[in-house]
Amino acid sequence: MLEKHPDILSPELIAQILGASRKTVMKRLKEGAIKSFRDGKSYLVLKEDLIAYIYQKRATNDALMMSSDYAIDTVDTPDRNNLNKRK
Repeated sequence: MLEKHPDILSPELIAQILGASRKTVMKRLKEGAIKSFRDGKSYLVLKEDLIAYIYQKRATNDALMMSSDYAIDTVDTPDRNNLNKRK
């Protein structure tokens, strides 16, 4: 994953990789969601830290999807056979 990219990534490059805006990437960097370090005023990210973020985000999304599927499966739905019956 990300073999073609340098070992140290800028926010602009991360935005391209993730398909997100630079503003969103900067927010994730500042809140610590993506592990980073500072070089003067610039944020930089090790490629391995971005990969970890991607996998962590994917795992979180998978868990949310599983819990959503469970919630959908457990919701009471009307019996289709009874929908057209008039009382």
